[in-house]
Amino acid sequence: MSLKKKSERNREYKETVKKYTKPKNKKLKYLRIFFVFSLLILVSLVILFRSSKFLRVEINGLNRMTTVDVIKSTSIGSFNNKSLFFIPLDEVKKDIERNPLLEVISIKRSIPDMLTINVKEKEAVSLLEYSGNIYEITSDGSIIKQNIIASYDVPYMTGFNIGTNSKYITDDYTKYIIETLYAVKEENKEVYDLISEMNAFGKDLIIYPRSYRAKVLVEKYIKPEKMIKLAAIIKTLKDNDNYVREIDFRFEEAIIKE
Repeated sequence: MSLKKKSERNREYKETVKKYTKPKNKKLKYLRIFFVFSLLILVSLVILFRSSKFLRVEINGLNRMTTVDVIKSTSIGSFNNKSLFFIPLDEVKKDIERNPLLEVISIKRSIPDMLTINVKEKEAVSLLEYSGNIYEITSDGSIIKQNIIASYDVPYMTGFNIGTNSKYITDDYTKYIIETLYAVKEENKEVYDLISEMNAFGKDLIIYPRSYRAKVLVEKYIKPEKMIKLAAIIKTLKDNDNYVREIDFRFEEAIIKE
């Protein structure tokens, strides 16, 4: 075999070896880079998880209650100094909403050490006396038990039923009056503040105005517009120092009884 042919064979052999070994080396190189990169990410996550300890909580949306009130009434404090990422947000939400005054809108983790909780605090519409107990009724018909009543400066309701549910008003008539009161409160707070007591024991609804000693008879299913008219009548009587015993407003025109 000539030297020339030997040289050509050697060259072909080297090219063949190079052809099949280079891609493998290149692939191995990429695998090493990927492994190192993955390891760095893993180490970073471990450091982040260990360093992100739950130390603070921010609760937005509270009006009558405070953040301390919420923490005391829940088990949020039990997660203190634990990894922020291992706190079960669904359980925190359920825990907070055990208080019928609160509705959780969102919860998010704020690195490095804080939970940010946005809530909606339900509004009180009235106090309702039923079966020897007093309950606070919120704008959505939630029933707040006596031991956690937070608002007393609202209309006091007697002679009403709450229904069969212990958490929400289910009686249709009581629901109607609560919705009517809330509509008045939203449209005209001054008129709402005028109502001291509502009594539904008889066939008519009796309203006792605040700071005006008179009994007002109205139809059972009174509408918000009529409450506004009633407020105007009482204001006129008060402005004229005309204090009466009874106002019969079951019909279109009010009948004043001195």
